[in-house]
Amino acid sequence: MNEEVRAIRGVRDILPEESLKWRIVEDAARELFVRYGFGEIRLPLMEELSLFRRSVGNFTDIVQKEMYVFQDKKGRTLSLRPEATASVVRAFIEHRLFLTRKVTRLYYVGPMFRYDRPQKGRYRQFYQIGVELFGGKSPRYDAEIIMLAYEIFSAIGMPPVQVALNSVGCSLCKTSFAVELKSFLHSRRTNFCPDCLQRMNQNILRVLDCKVPSCRQELRDAPLFSAFLCDSCASHHAEVVKQLSKLNIPFYEDSSLVRGLDYYTKTVFEFLAQDDPNALCGGGRYDNLVANLGGPETSAIGFAIGMDRVCAALPDPSLEPSPVRIIFLGENACNAGCDLVVRLRKEGVNLVVDYDAESLKNSLKSASRESVGLVVIIGENELSSQSATVRNMTAGTQEQVAFTVLSHYLKEHLACIGRTHAEN
Repeated sequence: MNEEVRAIRGVRDILPEESLKWRIVEDAARELFVRYGFGEIRLPLMEELSLFRRSVGNFTDIVQKEMYVFQDKKGRTLSLRPEATASVVRAFIEHRLFLTRKVTRLYYVGPMFRYDRPQKGRYRQFYQIGVELFGGKSPRYDAEIIMLAYEIFSAIGMPPVQVALNSVGCSLCKTSFAVELKSFLHSRRTNFCPDCLQRMNQNILRVLDCKVPSCRQELRDAPLFSAFLCDSCASHHAEVVKQLSKLNIPFYEDSSLVRGLDYYTKTVFEFLAQDDPNALCGGGRYDNLVANLGGPETSAIGFAIGMDRVCAALPDPSLEPSPVRIIFLGENACNAGCDLVVRLRKEGVNLVVDYDAESLKNSLKSASRESVGLVVIIGENELSSQSATVRNMTAGTQEQVAFTVLSHYLKEHLACIGRTHAEN
């Protein structure tokens, strides 16, 4: 026997039963994105490695440890995308989108790739759905973006979520804070992990993002960003807080929240489920990134929802009723019924055809095992009467339905079965 082929570690198949949850989240998000004026952008899976080094940060864990990097046949160093914001910014600059609108609103859906330790809710190929807004300076945009994410979670039936909020200030605020943080860490450096010791020399703010418990303990008394915000950044943050309160969005201020990417400025936020430290959604401002990647000075803000974690946290939805199954009894019925199949599909009936029915008994057993709601049986008798035998597998009843009204009958009864499934 040949050896079984399996998926590689850290990636997985999302089967139809689970995909239903994913579609619920995606459909709710897409509807709200359109309502808020966002248009979809579809991005390449791979980019030049330099894009992520310049945007995410050369000394972040993502770039240092987690990226899938390779060379193509021309010797160019490429990477599978570990996140989408840098790619959206690259596209915003490359296609000169800043010339067409004062404020550009984009959303994306798709897989990202990081060589991370696989565990529940964390995979090496994972999926995000998110938005990026370019050109909005006002703190009201921050509040609106957070409101959009909050509405998505409400729409999929996943409140209460907790919104953690902080400000990491501008470049000047970060510089002042880094000086104080360096002084704080210097006397405690022997208590930190090797990665943090390296971060202290390369990018000291990344120490704050360490997940090692002993390092987290040492950082409990570290200085806070809020004490180093300049007047402009403090005013911006105060207005974000004011607007969120007006919108009745429950949030709390977390002065230790910094997010794991270098490009953030001012507002940063995360959405968390109760009693779960892993973020379901995260985002913030990045007012310098467009200019840093060669574009014009442009304010920007966005978020990304982790689809794997969100869908894992959602309860299983009621299964959709299976499509109608048509069983043809004999070659004549199969030949004569093909036109009927085409017409029913064009009229909006979801159906599958059993072309290999060996016996009606076995075909009905198969339909029952697969939880098919309605079975349409067409044989010689049905062809003669120009009516199908329709068996309701849920109720255990059957009746004759004329071909001319079969489409209406099936759609009406499928809707009844769907409501019964939802109620149960």
